[in-house]
Amino acid sequence: MGELSDLVNAHSAWCHGCGFLFLTGFCAAPVLAEPPAPPSTVTARSALAALTVAAPHSMNGYARDKFDIWSTQPDGCTTRQDVLARDGKDVQDKPDHCQPASGSWYSAYDDVTVTDVAKATIDHMVPLAEAWRSGADTWTADQRNASGNDLKDP
Repeated sequence: MGELSDLVNAHSAWCHGCGFLFLTGFCAAPVLAEPPAPPSTVTARSALAALTVAAPHSMNGYARDKFDIWSTQPDGCTTRQDVLARDGKDVQDKPDHCQPASGSWYSAYDDVTVTDVAKATIDHMVPLAEAWRSGADTWTADQRNASGNDLKDP
């Protein structure tokens, strides 16, 4: 049951806007744990079939900055820098910085590798506007900040 409950919990978090960071390109800091492996097709279909789809909330009041993305993590680096370090290859920081000076970042979504950190793009697995429509409009500022900077839940 663990795989199914993990999937349902992960999808529930996704539906409510939690844990959205994903990389198409990436900055430097301590390497974090790899995301969990995807569930089997049978498990995924079973869990998805059990979900109830709710009507989307209004976009009234939405602003990307209400999620306070790229805030400072406990290690002193920004969320963006930690994601770049986690998902990049051969990432080297600038001296006394979290900001990477070099490395490479691969995007499985468009099969592109970049080596210029300025061209490394990071986004959320679930767009912030979708999180808003899925219930983040009712969250506190702290909850939106935690969601927009979550490094643990894909």
